[in-house]
Amino acid sequence: MNKSTNIAGTIATAIAILYTFIGIPSQIIRNWERGSTEGVSGLMFGLLFFCYLAWFIYAIFKKDKYLLITNITGLVSVSVLLTQIYVIYRH
Repeated sequence: MNKSTNIAGTIATAIAILYTFIGIPSQIIRNWERGSTEGVSGLMFGLLFFCYLAWFIYAIFKKDKYLLITNITGLVSVSVLLTQIYVIYRH
């Protein structure tokens, strides 16, 4: 990879991780504080999970460390949120 690709990959990875560690956890915390997932779309986060999963598998085949890092963090965060939605708070 050339230097421009590494810089672009680093910036994209940083932005994706920021979204993953700020956006999704804020929803997880809000759910925890309310004790409810009312109003949260399980379908949307389910689709997001499969999107992260598809990109993760693609990254494995491409051996792309930037895609691997961002999609692992996304998979973990969305998995926690889906667990909240379907196991903990929905009866």
